[in-house]
Amino acid sequence: MKKYLYNLSIKEFLEKIPFKENRIGGGSVACLCGALSVSLFQLVVDFSFKNKNRKTHLRKKLLKKRLDTVRKGIEKLIDEDARAFYRKDDYVSACKVCIDCFVLLRDFYSVLQSIRKTLNERLLADIVLAEKLFLASLENVKLNLEENEICMRNLEKRKVYCKEIKDIKRFYNKINFAYTRKAIKKRYGTVT
Repeated sequence: MKKYLYNLSIKEFLEKIPFKENRIGGGSVACLCGALSVSLFQLVVDFSFKNKNRKTHLRKKLLKKRLDTVRKGIEKLIDEDARAFYRKDDYVSACKVCIDCFVLLRDFYSVLQSIRKTLNERLLADIVLAEKLFLASLENVKLNLEENEICMRNLEKRKVYCKEIKDIKRFYNKINFAYTRKAIKKRYGTVT
């Protein structure tokens, strides 16, 4: 049975990256960053919502389920990117992985924004790290999509992906983690 990349231990995954025959590239690593960001944020949600009443318990359960769906979707893209990389010149599949990851990251961001004021401020370091991993993943998805689009020979498909790249750039420019920066300044007197 084939061992999927997202089922490897961290050590096994890191050992496979440097070797060309393993076909792990920037797209797979971008997805891994996204999955790590979501996982860390799941931890933050778990500590931020105490099960004081049924309503809070249900909200926490729904948030965790939504985040779990996003994380698992991103995990599957790790392998899809490696398969696209393995098929020489399959830039269409590689672009699809980038777009699918972007859609999942955008969904994750909407969850972040919807509950940012209810997060436990004692977990600021974890929140900031999750945000930075999210941004790294999103930036890498954008770069991979641009690179794959440039290599694509089909002009019609290139036009479609040019539009997607513009959407990602617009989204990226709208991202605002000002609330977290204010919380850091309030707690520590400095901003990262």
